[in-house]
Amino acid sequence: MNRNRLSGCILIVVLAAINLGVAADNLIVPGVRCGTFILGRTTEREVAAMPKVKGLDFQFSKNGTLDSVVLTSHDYQADRGIGVGATEEEVVRIYGKGKTGNIDLVKGTITDGSPVVIGKVGDKVLFYPGIQFVFAKGRVWAIILVMK
Repeated sequence: MNRNRLSGCILIVVLAAINLGVAADNLIVPGVRCGTFILGRTTEREVAAMPKVKGLDFQFSKNGTLDSVVLTSHDYQADRGIGVGATEEEVVRIYGKGKTGNIDLVKGTITDGSPVVIGKVGDKVLFYPGIQFVFAKGRVWAIILVMK
C-alpha cells in the first residue's frame, strides 16, 4: 500500500473514532450539559431536528434555548458516576447531603393564576447546584439537569 493511501486510511479511522466519541457522549455535567445538549445554548429547533432520544425530556426557555432536561434513561451518568437506578445512599456519599424537598405535579391553574397541585413527582428530591435527583422507592428514578 502506498504512503498516501495509508495516510488516507488512518485519517478516516481517526475521524470515525472522533465521531463515535461525540455520538457516545452520555455524560451529564451539572448546570452545563447532557451529552451534546447544552443548557442555554442548544435550541428547540436543533433538538427537533435530531432523532428522538428515549428517556430524555427537554424544556425550553421563552427564547427557545434549552432550559432543563429530565432524564429517566439508564444510558446517561452524571460526571461523578451517578445515574438512574443509584441508591439515595450512593448519591449522598458522592454529592453530600443536599437540600431535600419535593417537586409538585401541577395541572392547569385556578382563577387567580395559581397552579393546581395534583401530586408530587417521586417520593423525594435531593437538590444540588445544577442537578436534582428524584427518588422513587429509594432509588434515583429521574435526574433533572438545570442551570446553576
